[in-house]
Amino acid sequence: MRDAIGGVVNVAFIAVFLVIVSGYLAFSVSYNKAFKVKNKIISILEQYEYYNSVSKGMIDEYLKEIGYNADNPRVGAGDYDTCEKGYCIKWVQDDTASTGLPRGHYKVMTAVYVDVPIFNKFLPFMTFLQVAGDTKSIYVSQSSATS
Repeated sequence: MRDAIGGVVNVAFIAVFLVIVSGYLAFSVSYNKAFKVKNKIISILEQYEYYNSVSKGMIDEYLKEIGYNADNPRVGAGDYDTCEKGYCIKWVQDDTASTGLPRGHYKVMTAVYVDVPIFNKFLPFMTFLQVAGDTKSIYVSQSSATS
């Protein structure tokens, strides 16, 4: 009888270990994807120097290409101007530079979305993890402000 109980304990230990390892792998893949999306959004915003329909289209195209399917971030989303499809963007106005042109930067936040049913049941806060970053300073010109 003792060997039968020991076998059940070993099987339970192996099952728990597999769940923990698979959850960690799912989290690391999702975090990596959110980090890549944040970096790509920042590079697109720096390239176009403004968040408009063209840059939004490029971002949406990249999200489809990479397969990023996070929901809208819930934590901290009130601090951002635009939140959709798992990312949030906010324009932060800096002081006017010596050139006289207004300058600022964009704050970008992406959500880390982990869809593992067991972890979502016991750790519901896993959907609130975020990756944030900023663009370099962008000088606003008349042509980009009207786009």
